[in-house]
Amino acid sequence: MKTKLFSLIAGLLLFLLPVSCQAADYSNYLTVNEVQLITGLSDLTLKSIDAKKSGEAADLTYLTANGLPVMMVQILNGSDYERYYSDLRCQDYRAMDYAFWGPKDATPDNPPTLLAFRKNDVLIVIGSGLNADNQPFLKNYMFEKAANLIASRL
Repeated sequence: MKTKLFSLIAGLLLFLLPVSCQAADYSNYLTVNEVQLITGLSDLTLKSIDAKKSGEAADLTYLTANGLPVMMVQILNGSDYERYYSDLRCQDYRAMDYAFWGPKDATPDNPPTLLAFRKNDVLIVIGSGLNADNQPFLKNYMFEKAANLIASRL
């Protein structure tokens, strides 16, 4: 009886917690299946957490079966845009408003490993993990496809 009562109270408390105290769920921004279609990779898994609450670097991390991060997505406040733009921008991404490639030191020999954009009051930073050859998993067109999908859901 006590266990059932405790479970009922615990469930009620979790339901009644203010939204701001609960971890955000961003997993609908970009599904595992969509990332697999974009990258051509299979057997990916998603680690979805609220980075603002956990202290982790990314809210969404898509991993290979070996645990290598293929794509990381950070969801931030739109007000962070100017700081990220100043710190990371190597070139504007003209296909979207308020979008840029990074990091600053990207070159043809060291291609961009992130695409960031702001839409409404949200800043999205999409980063590429490195493969076994220490090369980015994502090519520019893959970043663009992911960014367009996420933007369509904001």
